[in-house]
Amino acid sequence: MCVLLEGDDETSRWIEIRTYDGEVVTIIEILSSAYKGRHREQYWDKRQAYLSQQINLVEIDLLRRGETLFEIPKDLSADDGKRLDYAVCVKRRHERRRRHLYPIHLRDRLPVIAIPLRDEDPDITIDLQAHLNRVYETGRYRWVTDYDSALLTPELSEDDQQWVASLLVKE
Repeated sequence: MCVLLEGDDETSRWIEIRTYDGEVVTIIEILSSAYKGRHREQYWDKRQAYLSQQINLVEIDLLRRGETLFEIPKDLSADDGKRLDYAVCVKRRHERRRRHLYPIHLRDRLPVIAIPLRDEDPDITIDLQAHLNRVYETGRYRWVTDYDSALLTPELSEDDQQWVASLLVKE
C-alpha cells in the first residue's frame, strides 16, 4: 500500500490509501469549514462518489463551527445537555448501512481510530491526539491562536472557558 496526500489549499485536505496497482482503498477526509459551508453540496457529491465506488471513507470533523456533515444520533447530540464538539465517522465499503462513530467532547482526548483497508487486510490505527500534538508543537499554531476569543463558534461555556484558561497557564 502507499499513501498519497491530496487537496487544494482553499477547500480540503485528504489522504488516499491505494494498493500498489493504484486502486483507491480508503479516503481520509479532514473536513474543512468550506465543506461545512459554501461547498457543502460539492462535498456530499464527492462522498457519494467514494461510497458508490466501494471506497472506505473516514471523515474527521475537528471544527466546532457549522453543522456536521454526517448524522449524529440524538443520544449523542446537545439534547443530553453536553454539546458534541467533534466527531470522526468511518464508513467501511462492505458495511453499507453501518458506520462507526467516534464522538468527541471538547475536554476529551482525541481517539485512536481504526482505518479500514482492503477486506482481507487488518485495520491500521491512527492516534489523532498524538498527531495533533505534533502538528501543534512543530507548527506555529500555539503562537497565533487566540483561545480567549469570543469569536469561537459556538462560544465556550463559562466552565469550558475556565478549563481552557487553566491549560494555557501551564504553557
